[in-house]
Amino acid sequence: LEFINGRTLTDLARTHRQLTFHQKLDLIERLARAFHRLHACNLVFGDASANNILIEAEGGVRFVDLAGAKELTKGHGRTRSSINLVTPGFIPQTAEDSAAAKAIRTNLATDLYALAGNAFLLLTGRSEADVRSGTSSRDAAKLWDHALRQAFVPGGIRAIVLKGLRVPDERAEVDRRVYSTAEAFADDLDAWKTRQRQKRSALAFGLPALVCVCALAVVAMIGWQKYEEERAAHAVRVLEDLRRQVEQLPNATAPGVAEL
Repeated sequence: LEFINGRTLTDLARTHRQLTFHQKLDLIERLARAFHRLHACNLVFGDASANNILIEAEGGVRFVDLAGAKELTKGHGRTRSSINLVTPGFIPQTAEDSAAAKAIRTNLATDLYALAGNAFLLLTGRSEADVRSGTSSRDAAKLWDHALRQAFVPGGIRAIVLKGLRVPDERAEVDRRVYSTAEAFADDLDAWKTRQRQKRSALAFGLPALVCVCALAVVAMIGWQKYEEERAAHAVRVLEDLRRQVEQLPNATAPGVAEL
């Protein structure tokens, strides 16, 4: 047996506070791309629970317990095999409810759902099944969104995870409301991180400029205040000089002159 120096995703989720938010996102993106490589080999994992995913000390993603892996054929939801035993909590609720003894038909869609379920576990420290326990599938999305909000997950990432947890419409040939590949899931994560980096770069560039503008504004305001004070002082000096001149007039005490 090969020794893998790593920890299961379950262990990482239990100590999820030890990872920063961006470390979690990087790990989820690596996991999504690992799923895509597996699917590119025409295989689906089938039982992609957090216990069956190891994260190496160097950050690599390893799938273990692949005995239930299936060969993927053309089409979003078809495999050559029919039934596979899976771990509850990483499959859609509709499949869980209808599956006898938790045996369901695994396909690409169940792998993508498990990917989003593992992402939810890393971000919140709770499994999506625990959060939606006892509720209908219609209300599950609201509970998932609330749990992600409580974990301070930004709206863009919440939308990606919730899209991954949406069950595809089997009646539609192409359901654009769900992810068709794990690569698309990873690309959306990467695009969100790129936008955040651009915002931080713009802020890093704009902040010094804003400070300079504020400093110039303060200097200008102080200069204008000094100018106004000098104008007022000059007006007082002119008035006092006029009063002295009036006092020297022969008729300075005349009522009209005093009034003037």
